[in-house]
Amino acid sequence: MGCLGNSKTEDQRNEEKAQREANKKIEKQLQKDKQIYRATHRLLLLGAGESGKSTIVKQMRILHVNGFNAEEKKQKIQDIKNNIKEAIETIVTAMSTLTPPVQLACPENQCRIEYILNFVNQKDFDFPSEFYDHAKTLWQDEGVRACYERSNEYQLIDCAQYFLDKIDIVKQSDYTPTDQDLLRCRVLTSGIFETRFQVDKVNFHMFDVGGQRDERRKWIQCFNDVTAIIFVVASSSYNMVIREDNQTNRLQEALNLFKNIWNNRWLRTISVILFLNKQDLLAEKVLAGKSKIEEYFPEFARYTTPDDATPEPGEDPRVTRAKYFIRDEFLVSCYALIKFGEFSAAQKLFSSFVTFPFFYRGSAQQVEMEGTTVTPISPAPLTRRTSAAYLTTVETSSSGCTCGSTSCCDGRGKVLGQKDRTMENEKQIPEPASLNSSAKV
Repeated sequence: MGCLGNSKTEDQRNEEKAQREANKKIEKQLQKDKQIYRATHRLLLLGAGESGKSTIVKQMRILHVNGFNAEEKKQKIQDIKNNIKEAIETIVTAMSTLTPPVQLACPENQCRIEYILNFVNQKDFDFPSEFYDHAKTLWQDEGVRACYERSNEYQLIDCAQYFLDKIDIVKQSDYTPTDQDLLRCRVLTSGIFETRFQVDKVNFHMFDVGGQRDERRKWIQCFNDVTAIIFVVASSSYNMVIREDNQTNRLQEALNLFKNIWNNRWLRTISVILFLNKQDLLAEKVLAGKSKIEEYFPEFARYTTPDDATPEPGEDPRVTRAKYFIRDEFLVSCYALIKFGEFSAAQKLFSSFVTFPFFYRGSAQQVEMEGTTVTPISPAPLTRRTSAAYLTTVETSSSGCTCGSTSCCDGRGKVLGQKDRTMENEKQIPEPASLNSSAKV
């Protein structure tokens, strides 16, 4: 009996020991997972529709996740062909709906328009060779080009010219998209997509969500434990309207959306980075002189370039003035909140507005691939500060700090208290001249 009792007790002890060891392993794994979770920066991309959010995600894949494999590139061929079809169909349709309408330079091309309008929307359209011939010939017609120049009067994808110029390449049976083709390819984002990548051993999770109005109700699902919001703006959209109603100015829509996010009571502890995108398209429009910013934002006529503006090498002063005006329109939104008492620490709020190294790890030039639309400007992107534990910069220093600035920590990630900061690191930009924002469609 005693032996049996001792044997049972020994079994119990072994079982308890095994349970303790299992619990320790579980606790150790939980602690490890917790550390990884805390060390991971979750970046939420927000912005109005067609601002370039998905393009930024694709850039991260190309730069930090070994890009796209052969199978993924093959799958994108259909999307690129659809971009060509959508572009030429949209342009030739607009020729008769614009006021005043646009005429073909060569009336003989009318049969080609009829082909495009009658056949391209057929189910299971297989892109025969005659489609590419018709599309290429129409794209060379001066009347079609004239209609394209008025694309701000209707809805046309940004990549229209890029892919219409590449028809001869895309139609080849052995065509393989380049990285630039993948970046330019436009596919409407619906839902929530997560991309994970690592920069200098720092983990990032980037969430891309649709920007159209009917997609914004899904944003709330992504706000939990977000490190920073990257608000993407299409700087070139000052003369365009949104797809949802064909009335609201796109840039004004972005301004209103930014104000709502900035003033949201649940987001006040989350850093916000303003990413002014599509600088190349903005420069093209400004230099062309056909769509003047003051026709849509009257206050631009009174705007002067800030004294501390830093133009890109060889940049036209008109372009510098335009991009800083757009930047300051968003700064005005923040200053207005300060004026009305929404925030008390103005110096902290704008401390990082002067310059902000984006998380390409000091290699923004890598992003400028054949005139890509993802081109950070200086000073921009912009960020706000709301607490000592926020993310001031995603770029890591050589010591492993995730902020890269001595204004928030000691260079090793230790958060500094309020008294540890100096005014030298709290540089404040001049207040914008105007607190009024209006837009004409």
